[in-house]
Amino acid sequence: MSVNNCNCGYSIEDIDLLQDQIDEKLASRINAFYSSQKFDLGKTINIDLIFKISRYKNLLERIKHCDKCFDNYKLEDIFSVIKNKLNEL
Repeated sequence: MSVNNCNCGYSIEDIDLLQDQIDEKLASRINAFYSSQKFDLGKTINIDLIFKISRYKNLLERIKHCDKCFDNYKLEDIFSVIKNKLNEL
């Protein structure tokens, strides 16, 4: 386990939970798409949204290991955007 240097007011567990939600949502949508392709059900997948959500996961990883590098940002807004994008999937 890596060391957390983050002093941003959020716990590692909060960030890990959001990362797990991203993983679960991505896996669910991608599996549904592949099943649709297999059985020719016609479902489509929003690749741009998938890539954007993947980038959010990387951003969360950076926040988790920050050393006040996100002091100029409102993390509540970042988390809110990520949660809203997850709901769009």
